[in-house]
Amino acid sequence: VGNAPTGWLMQGQCATVSIQGSAWLPPPGLQGAYHLGAVVDPSNNRQELIEDNNSSSGYRIGVGSAPDFVITSVTGPTSVQDGQPLTAQVAVCNHGTQPGDAYVELYLSADTIIRTNTGPGPMEDSFVGGIPSGTLFPGQCTTVPIQGWAYTPPPSTQGAYHLGAVVDPSNNNQELIEDNNSSSGYRIGVGSAPDFVITSVTGPTSVQDGQPLTAQVTICNQGTNSGDSQVELYLSADAIIRTNTAPGPMEDSFVGNAPTGWLMQGQCATVPIQGSAWLPPPGLQGAYHLGAVVDPSNNFQELIEDNNSSSGYRIGVGNRPDFVVTDVKGPTSVQDGQPLTAQVTVCNQGTNSGDSQVELYLSADATIRTNTTPGPMEDSFVGNAPTGWLMQGQCATVQVTGSAWLPPPGLQGAYHLGAVVDPSNNRQELIEDNNSSSGYRIGVGNRPDFVITSVTGPYSVKPNTSFSASVVFCNRGQQSGTADVDLYLSADSVIRPPQAPLPPEDFFLGTVPGVTLNAGQCVSRSVSAMSPGVMDGAYNLGAVVDPRNNSLELIEDNNLLTGNRIGVGNLPDFVVTAVTGPYSVRQGNTFSTSVTVCNRGQQSGTVDVDLYLSSDNTLRLPVPPLPPEDSYLGTVTGISLNVGLCASRTLTVTAPSVPDGAWFLGAVVDPTGSRAELIEDNNTLAVNRIGVGNKPDLVITSVTSASSVRLGAAFTVSFTVCNRGQAAAVTDVDLFFSSDNVIRSPVAPLPPEDAYLGTVTGVSLSAGQCVTRSRSVNANAPTTGSWYVGTSADTYSAVPELLEDNNSLAGTLVSVTP
Repeated sequence: VGNAPTGWLMQGQCATVSIQGSAWLPPPGLQGAYHLGAVVDPSNNRQELIEDNNSSSGYRIGVGSAPDFVITSVTGPTSVQDGQPLTAQVAVCNHGTQPGDAYVELYLSADTIIRTNTGPGPMEDSFVGGIPSGTLFPGQCTTVPIQGWAYTPPPSTQGAYHLGAVVDPSNNNQELIEDNNSSSGYRIGVGSAPDFVITSVTGPTSVQDGQPLTAQVTICNQGTNSGDSQVELYLSADAIIRTNTAPGPMEDSFVGNAPTGWLMQGQCATVPIQGSAWLPPPGLQGAYHLGAVVDPSNNFQELIEDNNSSSGYRIGVGNRPDFVVTDVKGPTSVQDGQPLTAQVTVCNQGTNSGDSQVELYLSADATIRTNTTPGPMEDSFVGNAPTGWLMQGQCATVQVTGSAWLPPPGLQGAYHLGAVVDPSNNRQELIEDNNSSSGYRIGVGNRPDFVITSVTGPYSVKPNTSFSASVVFCNRGQQSGTADVDLYLSADSVIRPPQAPLPPEDFFLGTVPGVTLNAGQCVSRSVSAMSPGVMDGAYNLGAVVDPRNNSLELIEDNNLLTGNRIGVGNLPDFVVTAVTGPYSVRQGNTFSTSVTVCNRGQQSGTVDVDLYLSSDNTLRLPVPPLPPEDSYLGTVTGISLNVGLCASRTLTVTAPSVPDGAWFLGAVVDPTGSRAELIEDNNTLAVNRIGVGNKPDLVITSVTSASSVRLGAAFTVSFTVCNRGQAAAVTDVDLFFSSDNVIRSPVAPLPPEDAYLGTVTGVSLSAGQCVTRSRSVNANAPTTGSWYVGTSADTYSAVPELLEDNNSLAGTLVSVTP
């Protein structure tokens, strides 16, 4: 096909080279499937340590003039009852060189090999349904919905099956590669039983051996029947969680357990598990997995029995620090050899205090290799700085200054600006392999770098009508340049400019030609566009700068941006823009709500709005036979809206009998889906929190003081505290100095992040009452500089409240002078 020089390679070094040539068929010249492979040192001109490992068979490629259909994904439900309807989405692509169409069939299989009902012998797999793919051009993909019936394959035993698909099942189409038409898809539970899975485990980053540990474990029932179970929490040296009921010696350390509570099909619950963190044998401190197992003793019959455990996340156990780099910030580009300054945030996630060094590097990939790593230096050292002393749980942002030298072989372009803490492993840590961060990509060299930063247009537009869009684009490089900007309309969130000879996937709308930008400059331009005659629905506006690659840039793959969604067609589009109610209410009491609905479409219409109370900010409408997750409050009927207009309505509702706490007040417009709209998935809104129950709710509404004070001098802080709950309370209010605008209460045994100034004790508040208090304190800041003065009510959670996370507020930014 072709050849290319490797370039000079140091020991341990790799290089990716581009080889161009012509694809001639090997004898006897039959089109079909071939291996595209490579050989290095093909003539044995170089004396090597090993002479017979120079070739690789590469991958299979189709050569010739024919389509090549493949299944790339199968998605659908997690479970289904035997004999019930089933709908799945199957993604089909044409990897060939010619257009074509084929039939797609969906199957349930007991193993990963999908056997069609056209195969010889008895039918092993169960046919679900089929659908034509439609015509696919070379390189084009489509996702087709397949509906059918989920019958378990012989011997019809409920349990875990593969929901897979086959394209061109009867081999009616001649393809370049004939044996890549099937995909085993994913596992699905078929039958009438629950299926419990762990979806997340969260907890502390580290803990001392034998100390108390609390984690939150989320369990979901993905089955077709309701049920409950137990969850156990473990510390494991690897990613396999072994319960204390497993045969053989105990490998993992039991932490604690808790009941899941009753879970309906499709329902999830997060349960807190408390216990003690004992090191597993042989008791060495370090990195462990904090994982969980649901139904650890297999007491419940489930559709899928081997998906009950999760390795969770890694936690450090012992008495050491643990340094990690959490953020790297710096310039968007820099010239080779020029000074570079970055801000590196380092945190100590361990259980002991300590300090270390941070080194900054430029790397051609996402793996940062320090200059102390064995072998030739791959990454370019920029500079270093000490972290300073970090207490457990403390973070610091350190400034690292150095010079931006290009890594070998010194080609300008895109690099990772990353950092490593404790680069020489001088500090003994709980987790030793989490010290580096690849940071972000930076352009290094003397070229421009064009990026799109925003694309905006109207909410909706009719087909074949003109409209205006706005595009903001910038030059983040080191040299001025001139570029065009093309505007597109896409049916998905990925903007794909035309790539000949493939047909265009997205609709070209217009161009902003020849805009010259200096280095660091941004401009906004309007684009006059004509909407295409497409099917009614939701589309994405997007833009591409330098669409024809006329400019050589530092970073070549950051020229695209998908903007806002736009409805195209002659239908309405109803959205909820606001839902408001009281701060709190008792169960069983009536209260007034207000909802605002807008029609952002292109046709007037009349619509209903349902109001709900939800435990989270996602409203889920009832889907029979599943039980409702959210509490229905009431309906506003018959809101008539012309194009572009909004209307607000009030409704008196009754608070349901839900547990005391924080709830989201939300609304759904067109709840039954009876109105065809341009955009169908933007009908819900739930952002307003409301406290439900018979408890107080303490909030700080203002904090003020002088804007300047001398270090250690007395000054007065005034604050207003309110009780927005439903019961009276007496609380203390603590005053703090904070380096940022977030007031963080001290959490033992961690050191405090904010500086304590004083306390106002015994503030008594009736339900709905607000009071203002003042307190003279001394400006005992850790150092001079700018500090936020803030307050926190009920700092140590002595008062049970409806909302527990709204007790603090940062106020005046105070300049503390010497």
